[in-house]
Amino acid sequence: VTDVIVIALEMLLSMIVVLYFAIKIQIKKIFALFLYIYHTFFSIFYAIFSLSNPADSRSYYLNSLNIDKDFSLGSNMVVYFSHFFTNFLELSYLGLFMVFNLIGLLGILFVYAAFQKALKYNSKFYKYATILFIFLPTLHFWSSAPGKDSVAMLATGLFIYSASLNFKQYKIIVLSLFLMLLVRPHIYLVMQLSIFFVLLNNLSTVKKFLFTMLFFMGSYFMLEIVLRYVGIELFQYQVLIDYITHREGENTQGGSSFNLSETPLYFRP
Repeated sequence: VTDVIVIALEMLLSMIVVLYFAIKIQIKKIFALFLYIYHTFFSIFYAIFSLSNPADSRSYYLNSLNIDKDFSLGSNMVVYFSHFFTNFLELSYLGLFMVFNLIGLLGILFVYAAFQKALKYNSKFYKYATILFIFLPTLHFWSSAPGKDSVAMLATGLFIYSASLNFKQYKIIVLSLFLMLLVRPHIYLVMQLSIFFVLLNNLSTVKKFLFTMLFFMGSYFMLEIVLRYVGIELFQYQVLIDYITHREGENTQGGSSFNLSETPLYFRP
């Protein structure tokens, strides 16, 4: 009974947060709440599905109860983040799902807000196409459970939203990069590179030179962190190629959780 009350309170608090951000980024409140209910359906479905099928969410929850590893980027970051909710707040398995459910949904809301800005003066066809895209099952299923995908979805949403504002909101850019760095450092490098080329166009020649020097020095430092994250030393190109080949094989089979070759297209990540 206590768990049910806690989850109900989580959902109520989540809806308040959703309404707050809906107002801030100019999304209709009714639409945002409906999207939350839709997203939560996938979260509960995922939780039930994971009880009898292989799923990383279970390992994240169990490992968060008793941490025995040092902090690191990627999966271990999710464990450390979950530790606060499972130990200090003593949330249940489904309760932890509700936390990541909100994180993933916020990312989707930011994506939708960005599309709204981009298609403000376009035809209704593109607006309806955007709504259909926002309700794709794959977008909600993978971002509704404890794991890297939920955080990556929020980082992606913030990044796309900042792009719709011509990257003028630096706080949003920094937050999106930071979140992506925590869970998927390799994607962080791609995001960083894209921002570099956008910002470079708006600088004078001298500033371009200085900015380029600072960027590449910082990128070299971050590249070392990313390669260390995947267990590769800098300039070991053959090892890098072997790693990419290995990961491609894992992704085809869904890693440790799902066999993607048997998963419907609209549910694939």
